[in-house]
Amino acid sequence: MNVEPQYVVKDYVISQATLNKDVFGILQNRRKISSGTVRNIMKQLEEGVHFESPIVVNKLDGAYRIVDGNHRDAAIRKFIKENPGSTVRVRLALYENLSEAEEKEVYTRWNKGRKQSTNDVVQQYEADIKIFAHLQNTDPTIDVYGTNGNLSFFRVVGAYFAAQDDVFHGGYIGSAFEFVEKAQRLGKKDADIIKAFLADFVGVFGQNGKGKNTWYKTTPFTAVFKIWYDNRANIMPDKMQSVLAKLASDGASRNWHSQGGASTCVNAHNAYLITVNTGRRKNHFV
Repeated sequence: MNVEPQYVVKDYVISQATLNKDVFGILQNRRKISSGTVRNIMKQLEEGVHFESPIVVNKLDGAYRIVDGNHRDAAIRKFIKENPGSTVRVRLALYENLSEAEEKEVYTRWNKGRKQSTNDVVQQYEADIKIFAHLQNTDPTIDVYGTNGNLSFFRVVGAYFAAQDDVFHGGYIGSAFEFVEKAQRLGKKDADIIKAFLADFVGVFGQNGKGKNTWYKTTPFTAVFKIWYDNRANIMPDKMQSVLAKLASDGASRNWHSQGGASTCVNAHNAYLITVNTGRRKNHFV
């Protein structure tokens, strides 16, 4: 049996002339471009050092749609703009006539062994995660990267997954691709639970305030979500906010905001439980 790749390797020289033809199309759901990464690649090119890895493209209707390599493409464009006579020879891993679903599958295969953020993977598969549509009009707004004071999808849904675990581990455990696969199974019922939590969270801790409210940092947010989730069926809705308000007014509880990591989140959760249960004679939070 002979196992062959679906792509062919093609040498391609990028110059000002080819850029003017706008040969490379850009996927709408490409991951967020990191200016730092682009700068690093740009610096390599200026020093005459090639990034070596191929750019993965899909040839469709005569144009090359970039499946993986947007940072390299951005750096090359910037490099040639500032050095108009220069050229960059690249190798294309060339697929042909892939559908959008197949492009995503190819992207996944090329990136599973690479370091990238969960947000980047969520961005690639956003259209396939149905709960996004059910999480419209939330307060704070939820988006992929948590921009301009919004909450990232991973922070919110990761905290939701962590809250569902019988044993609290301090956050979501699993790879970025496993997270996306799990998120794809969520529906309106899950969205309603998340929205109910956010309503109580905002009611207690206030607005995110363009990302400056430290209660929205991962440790306190995830720890409070677990407490809320475990006790939502046993505490009257009108009482939940008044009990959690003990945390908002407690200086020791705020000290956890500057610390991160799963074990810290577990310790914060345990400390928060002690605080909310202090003075309660019955119906202790668990």
